Amino acid sequence: MAHHRATPPPTPRLAFRQMTEGDLDDMAALLGDPTVMRYHPRPKSRQEALAWIDWNRRLHRQEGPFGPAGPHPRHTLGATGHMEGGSVRLTSCGSRCE
Repeated sequence: MAHHRATPPPTPRLAFRQMTEGDLDDMAALLGDPTVMRYHPRPKSRQEALAWIDWNRRLHRQEGPFGPAGPHPRHTLGATGHMEGGSVRLTSCGSRCE
C-alpha cells in the first residue's frame, strides 16, 4: 500500500508540482551538468533526463503528490532556479543574488 503524503503548501519562493515533459530542457541541462551530478556515476543524456521525468511521474501516480513532486521555483527576489536531489541551479539571477 502506498503511503500518500500531502503536497506542501507553496512558500513565497517555492511551489511544488508534478513534472511534465515540458520540463525536459531544464532537467536535461540540470542532469547533464557535471557539477550538479558530481555525486552520481555520470551526468545524464537528454534521453536519460526524459526517462528520469517519466520515472518521477510514475512515482507520483504510485506514491502520491509529494513522493516525487518537484519544487517549482517562483520568481522572487530576482532569482529563479531548479532543484534536483537537493541541488539547486540558478538559471537567472537579479541584483539580490550573491
